[in-house]
Order: sequence, then structure tokens, then C-alpha cells
Amino acid sequence: MMFYSREMKPLRLEPLRQDEFEARIVAALEHQVEAPALPEDFSARVVAALPASLPRRSRWRAARTFSILSGVVLLAVMLWCAPRSVAGLQSPAFFVECAATAALAVLSAMVARFWRHI
Repeated sequence: MMFYSREMKPLRLEPLRQDEFEARIVAALEHQVEAPALPEDFSARVVAALPASLPRRSRWRAARTFSILSGVVLLAVMLWCAPRSVAGLQSPAFFVECAATAALAVLSAMVARFWRHI
């Protein structure tokens, strides 16, 4: 592997002696970089340059809206299937009502768990 200088000339790298190596490391560690000082009114100028803040708009919480809507739909399906169902898995209405009950239970558990985040 070849190493090049800033002028794109190949560098000849020779191994350093231990004392030269340590001297270079100490010199690099003791070297302090001077950062430019910021003017005193810098933060005031930055704040003045910012545009006026827009009025805060309320966020439409899609997950919350859809979870409430799907809960209402599942409840409507359960109420529609209730008078038509006969106990037994051969009845399609009973099967749909059981599936809607399970889905509503899972949805309720998820909404209760994540209500703050949705």
C-alpha cells in the first residue's frame, strides 16, 4: 500500500525508533488547537435571525383514530352477529362473532398499552 503526501508525491515511510515515536506522540498530545472566540452577542444574533415560529398545529393521530374506529366496527359486527349465532362452530355467525371478540380484545389490550404513543 502506498501513502501519498498532500502534493500527491509518494511517501517513503521508514520505521521510527522508539524515542522518536514517543516524542512525536507527546508533541501531538501537547499541541493545543486554537478555536476562534465567539463574539458576546452571537447567541442574540442567532435568535434574532430565526424566523418567527409558526402557530402550533394539532397533530392528527391516525393510529388513535383508526383504533377507535376499528373498535366501533368490531363492536357493530359483534352486535349484528349476536342474534343470528347459534352456539357451535358450525354456525358462521358464531365463528365471526368469536373472531370479532378476539380481535376486539387484542385491539383493546394494544390501545391500553400504547395509548400515550399513538
